[in-house]
Amino acid sequence: MVLDRGGYLICETARCFKRPSRRLSAKLEQRLRAREAAASAHADAPILIAARKCRLNPEPSATSSWGWSVRCPGTNHSLMISTKDNTFGCGYCKRQGGPEELRAFAAERKAKS
Repeated sequence: MVLDRGGYLICETARCFKRPSRRLSAKLEQRLRAREAAASAHADAPILIAARKCRLNPEPSATSSWGWSVRCPGTNHSLMISTKDNTFGCGYCKRQGGPEELRAFAAERKAKS
């Protein structure tokens, strides 16, 4: 579910659009602000810098303050990035490592596509 700029709650799976109650809206806004603050606190992590240089466009995870996700290069699945451990992992490709391994992995995958 996503809260759009007009204050409507968008449920992507059900394709419904409802205006949430003020109480729910305030809770969602609070969660969004907390997520943005946590994301900005980890924005200078070496693994995220490497992901940005590889043009992977990391996005903060909704499940933790240190988890991020990106589209695995040249594929239709995602890989996870942890700023807590400064690592990445792609379960589908069976690859993991730190910033240097991420750079090498991204270069390898882009060369294949």
